[in-house]
Amino acid sequence: MAEVTLAPLAPEDREQFILDNQEAFNYGALEEFGRRDDHFEEEGEIISRQVIEASIDGGEAYRILADGQPVGGAVIRVEGDRGDLELLFVSPKVHSKGIGYAAWYAIEKLHPEVTVWETVTPYFEQRNIHFYVNRCGFHIVEFFNAHHPDPHDPEDGQEPDEQFPAGMFRFEKRMQRSELNAAKANAISLRAALERIEGDLWSNERVCFRPLKTEADLIYATMECQLSKEQEDMVNPAWFSIGRAYLFREDNCPCIICTAQGQPVGFIDLSRWQGRGDAYSWSFYIARDHQGKGYGKSAARLAIRLLKAADPAKPIKLATEQSNEKAQRLYASLGFRQLAELDGDDLVFGL
Repeated sequence: MAEVTLAPLAPEDREQFILDNQEAFNYGALEEFGRRDDHFEEEGEIISRQVIEASIDGGEAYRILADGQPVGGAVIRVEGDRGDLELLFVSPKVHSKGIGYAAWYAIEKLHPEVTVWETVTPYFEQRNIHFYVNRCGFHIVEFFNAHHPDPHDPEDGQEPDEQFPAGMFRFEKRMQRSELNAAKANAISLRAALERIEGDLWSNERVCFRPLKTEADLIYATMECQLSKEQEDMVNPAWFSIGRAYLFREDNCPCIICTAQGQPVGFIDLSRWQGRGDAYSWSFYIARDHQGKGYGKSAARLAIRLLKAADPAKPIKLATEQSNEKAQRLYASLGFRQLAELDGDDLVFGL
């Protein structure tokens, strides 16, 4: 079976994501209704561009990859311990290969805090109903129809759904204790994952990371490792990252960046992403006296290697101000892609 992974949706892939979603949804409708068009939102489409774009903009959008090739997509929305599967599709060309189930399992791993998942599907989508109930463990909990319209759909109100007047099923999956324990076991803390990594992975040909443990490290990070004027408005100072690591120890690993010979040249905090979706991240800078020597790019490459060693399936997300073109060029050179989301006003890049 192909290796199935999730990748955050990048802006340049947004259009193809929409087209692939429409193709997959059309397939199920055409199987049921043939070429009749009374169930289609747009001409020839069972789901409109507007609906897909609203889901992307309001949730976490992912590409489903099989051996690195895009074969589907998903959009989820998580609030506390409840999750909403807004979209999940797999190309008809790869149906019945276990890709949809593997993608759903990956989604569960992304959010082990979720205890109840919810989704809906039209009454005629027998493939989907089988998938959700018999494969993924969902239960049908409600049936929206002309006699029982969806009270939470602002377009329907108290009127039946014009597109699917015969009804929509609502599903819930209440995670069993064994499933929650399995998901949490797979979602160990960042610090615990990093502590398992062998020492030789903490360095490359130019730099090494030394977890901050001594008073001398603290003095260097907060007093001696000086930011340039340009950096002061672009990155979090070391004292802020160290303070956050004190409050959220398991989600942060502050380190001194050293040369291969052990000379301190910068600071980095390997961390869990604070924005939307489960991911790793980092905040780092090279001291102003050591810039322009290639240490920054070497440190970024080392951070990628460490975080991917901690969890190969977990994405890495980085936020940067829209005016910070230098950081954007660095991220692009390392293989990051700008994502279709913002962190406040900042751009978000994913790998």
